[in-house]
Order: sequence, then structure tokens, then C-alpha cells
Amino acid sequence: MSEPTKRTAASESPETERLTEDLFDGSARSAERMDRVLSLLRNEWLAHPDERFWQMTANLAERLGISSYARILEDDSFIDMLEQHARSSGRRSDKYQG
Repeated sequence: MSEPTKRTAASESPETERLTEDLFDGSARSAERMDRVLSLLRNEWLAHPDERFWQMTANLAERLGISSYARILEDDSFIDMLEQHARSSGRRSDKYQG
């Protein structure tokens, strides 16, 4: 087996270490958000049953106007957008009943 990669001087800087520590500091995100997002996506997909999953997500991102930044959108903001989209489309946005 090969030896682990050694850290470079740049990666050992105090600033880099502080940023790395901050990245993983704090409490984990709530797993309940996953159920909420999946429930809302399920409802959206049911409204467009002829679309493939990734086609539906790409089209949804276009409809929401988030195509250029969807991958960095916070979950809470995405949930709010999905709920608003469901209401404006006349669809239910009930809480997930897992």
C-alpha cells in the first residue's frame, strides 16, 4: 500500500486549518428536510409523469429560475420555493406523512 499524501506548506497554514475546522463545526442539518424535499419533488414529478426524473428536475429548476445556482441553494430556500410553486400551480404541498 502507498503512503498517505503528505500535506504541503500551503495546506498547513493556520488560515486553512481554521477554515477546515469551521466547515465541519456545528450541528448536523435536520434529516427531516430530506423527507420534505423528497415529498415535494414527488408531487412535482406526479404532475409531470411523462418526464424522466432528471428531466423533471432540470425543467423544475428552469421553472423556478434557479438553473444557474440550484446546486448551491440552501435546502430551506428550496423547500420554500417548492411550496410556493405547488401553491401557485394549485397542487398540494402537505407535510410529508412518512
